[in-house]
Amino acid sequence: MNIAALAVVSSILGIAQAYSGDMTYYETGRGSCGYTPSDSDFIVALSVDMMKNPANPNENPLCGTSINIYNPATGDTTTQVTIVDTCPGCAYEAIDVSPSVFEAVDPNGLGDGRIVVDWGGSAVGGKRELGVKSRMDARINVG
Repeated sequence: MNIAALAVVSSILGIAQAYSGDMTYYETGRGSCGYTPSDSDFIVALSVDMMKNPANPNENPLCGTSINIYNPATGDTTTQVTIVDTCPGCAYEAIDVSPSVFEAVDPNGLGDGRIVVDWGGSAVGGKRELGVKSRMDARINVG
């Protein structure tokens, strides 16, 4: 992605930093942040290198913050996708999402299995003070 395109994506997403990578989906379950979401929740797992989990991953400052996902093929943005897990098989800028997020981002649904997206959020990249807490905590079991 060239610098001008990255600036446009950053502007569209309303983020300071944008990433570009593969997006896949997975069957949800108890994640590294301690949440137990369902497949219908708007959740995301970031790569091991992106998450940089502390000794107790439940205390990761990225947990509970949100990202926006932009599909360059459609020009659509999906907002408020909550970080709840770590994806051990993901490349640095790849993300793994719940089936409901994948279906919201990809008009072809789950059949594609993997698409390239641009994504970002104010908490990603160590900007914890700018992180946006999602309302997701009220919708999923955090215990």
